[in-house]
Amino acid sequence: MSKNEDITTAAILLWVKTKWKALLVFLVTAAASLVFYLNSKSQKKVLEKANESHKKENEANIKALKDLGEGMEKINQETVDKLKKTEEKSDQSKKALTKEKEEFIKKAKNSDDLAKRLAERIGAKFDDSGN
Repeated sequence: MSKNEDITTAAILLWVKTKWKALLVFLVTAAASLVFYLNSKSQKKVLEKANESHKKENEANIKALKDLGEGMEKINQETVDKLKKTEEKSDQSKKALTKEKEEFIKKAKNSDDLAKRLAERIGAKFDDSGN
């Protein structure tokens, strides 16, 4: 080593001996900053994963609500269709019954054996004795 290098090294050592507290504070601050930076970086990754999971969950919930709405609409439409068919059948039955009733009334007006036919119709015995 040269004399110049010895003086520089001695100056540095002297400065470190006199300023060791400031140097220690600087090194501790630098180490703490590095730890905080790395910690915040990992927390950011965790937060991004949580946000991604939340987004997927929301998408699944939206799809489920949409599917539920479509299912409810389908059930509603099927119910309306069944009610219409039932109402049509009821109307047809009512018309047939009305027609049958009108025919029965026409025959009954011109019939001498109305009581006998009524008894047969309802499954009762007819007594033709005239008492």
